[in-house]
Parts: sequence; C-alpha cells; structure tokens
Amino acid sequence: MRDQNGKASAAHIKIKSRPVNLFERLQRLVTDSGTDRNHQAIVAITVCIGERVDTLKAICEVMARLGFKTSHVAAILKTSTGSDPARHHWSKNEAGHYHLLT
Repeated sequence: MRDQNGKASAAHIKIKSRPVNLFERLQRLVTDSGTDRNHQAIVAITVCIGERVDTLKAICEVMARLGFKTSHVAAILKTSTGSDPARHHWSKNEAGHYHLLT
C-alpha cells in the first residue's frame, strides 16, 4: 500500500498478538528461572495465585503438569504461607484461597 505521497507504507498492517495461555507462560517462567526447583516452584506458584489459580488442589494440578511433585508443591505452599513478607510469599484465608502478600 502507498501513502499520500506515493511511497510504500506498512502503516495499515495490523499485527495480532497470539495470546499465550497460563500453562505455556508457566513453562517458560520455570525454564527461565534457573535450575533451583524450589525457586522455580515459588515463581510458578506466585503466578498461579496471581492468576486466581489459588487453592491447594488447583495449584497442585497445574504444578504437576509442569513436572513438580505435589508433595513438594504442598511443602512449598506450607512453608511460604504466613503474614510476614520477610519470610512468606502469600497468605491463605479460611476458605483455603491463597493471596499474594503486598
């Protein structure tokens, strides 16, 4: 296509971004998070909670698809849950939903 001055222009081209699903994003994050499985788990769990995959069962299901043992995920969730941001990453309410500490 040409612009008003007769020069070739690509201004009319619209590039559609392909949405990436949560699982694909998590796979990339785990791969890019180094080799420490605890760190990889914390990163992935944090993203899950931020995306409202926020119960023990739901998080364990996603993490198992990523290759994590559910016992490992449950242990990470337990030790990283609390109200002290210096030691914890998230909290859990009475209904069993995890929330990121801010």
